[in-house]
Amino acid sequence: MADEHRDGVEVDTPFAKFRARGTDTITLLGLLGIAMMGAILYMHMEDAKQASANVVITNKEVAAALKEANQEFAKQLGEVVKVQRLSTCILATDQEKREREYMKADSFCNRISQ
Repeated sequence: MADEHRDGVEVDTPFAKFRARGTDTITLLGLLGIAMMGAILYMHMEDAKQASANVVITNKEVAAALKEANQEFAKQLGEVVKVQRLSTCILATDQEKREREYMKADSFCNRISQ
């Protein structure tokens, strides 16, 4: 086979065809490519920083909302426990005492359910 030595580069795109010969031109094209990749990477890093900051803000808002929801849930659960204790106490008393226990504000069942 014949030993071919090409000193050039050829770029063929749908928009244009570019042919460069000589090491200086090839070096210049390589440096331009590296500079373009660096610029794209820099822009991407700036976008990533902004997106990261937005995620942090959103996470803080979600955490605050969850904390508030958990506090409300704990408060409601406490009320459910009180009602459950009162119901259990009233059901455990004799039939003839139940109505009195349920109606009195300071009854034994009301005191232990608090």
